[in-house]
Amino acid sequence: MVPEAWAGYAYYKDENAMQQVIEGITKYELFEVYKRILVVCIGTNEIIGDSLGPLVGTMLRDRGFRNVWGTLDKPIGATKVAQYASILPKDKETLIIGVDALNAHDVNLLGYLCVKHAPIWPASSIKQIKNRLPPIGNVSVGMVVTHTRENESSLEYLNAVPKEMIYIGANKIADALEATVKGK
Repeated sequence: MVPEAWAGYAYYKDENAMQQVIEGITKYELFEVYKRILVVCIGTNEIIGDSLGPLVGTMLRDRGFRNVWGTLDKPIGATKVAQYASILPKDKETLIIGVDALNAHDVNLLGYLCVKHAPIWPASSIKQIKNRLPPIGNVSVGMVVTHTRENESSLEYLNAVPKEMIYIGANKIADALEATVKGK
């Protein structure tokens, strides 16, 4: 069962996955008010399952997108999230979209791309640093790459995530973000 809080979602291999992500983002009630969009891609290039954010950031940068933080060559991992959060634009004209790999407690959600009209909470599934990092963004986009039981850390599962899943999911998210933010 998909959480009600998700504004848009689709399985990463679905043909309409990109469109579902676009609709989830543009459903954000204030979307039209923003003049600029900054995409903050969270994760590390050292752990396969956590490389979704930096891979999306690299894809966007390589497509000419200027307002992106967090790439494979300059990732925003857990040790840098607070530093970047402190310099995020505070103006009311910039929509900040956080992108990160996600963990779920339901195995049936593995591989789902999702959009939420709320900040993303980096590393919230890693017991050692849970709730120690600041939230990022007004809107969050991610893909469920691991599943754990309640009170179990996802860290040990992040290297077992298939590379193909990360690559396909990152491409769909990058395509959706590119199509959504054109002109902003």
